[in-house]
Amino acid sequence: MTVINYAQALHQEIEQTPQEYLGALLNIVHTFKESVTEKPLLDEKTRLALAEGQRQADNGQFASDDEVTNFFKKWDVDA
Repeated sequence: MTVINYAQALHQEIEQTPQEYLGALLNIVHTFKESVTEKPLLDEKTRLALAEGQRQADNGQFASDDEVTNFFKKWDVDA
């Protein structure tokens, strides 16, 4: 089984990246880090709406196929 030293592999990739692309690479790394480590802040209204949706799903309350189709028709989406 191969064990990968990810830090070393990342350093090698960075060293091989042309100087003019390092700024873009840094932005990519920051974006990735934020996407896996930071939780979005939700306002109270959104938090309550999500909790209500979870409660309904837990109780087996789901939209019918027709309700979903009609909902998406508002935006001309064929669902």
